[in-house]
Amino acid sequence: MRTAQFLALYRELRISEQRAFYELRSRESQAAHEQTVTLRNVLLVLSALAGVAGQLVSGTGRAVCGVVAAVLAALAGAVTAYEALMRFSQLHKLYGDAALSLAEAEIDWDADTGDLKDRMARVEQVFLSERGQWGQLQLQESEEGES
Repeated sequence: MRTAQFLALYRELRISEQRAFYELRSRESQAAHEQTVTLRNVLLVLSALAGVAGQLVSGTGRAVCGVVAAVLAALAGAVTAYEALMRFSQLHKLYGDAALSLAEAEIDWDADTGDLKDRMARVEQVFLSERGQWGQLQLQESEEGES
């Protein structure tokens, strides 16, 4: 009885809740990546339109269109730099991979095969791997900062 309660509690609190967290963070990171790409593209299109409009007018209007085009292009560059700094696509992959690994571990957990220690070790290995990926991401950031 106590073993069954432990198994259910561990599955719910350790596996399912963490998997839900990873899935949520993965979706948030993907949405943020898509938003930054969309914003960048809109800014670039507006910049191009301002450049074209500058060809159709003369005098002060042409100068204003040129400045607007340059500012919009600079903003697009800033959005691109922000997206690269935040690494939304890498976060999406990291959290998504962890969620998939936990989903596999959850299936194995429910299959009720093997020793309890082995089953727990499998689940905990997912968390260790996820932490290791964060370490690799930090190393990557520091190496890029040095170059």
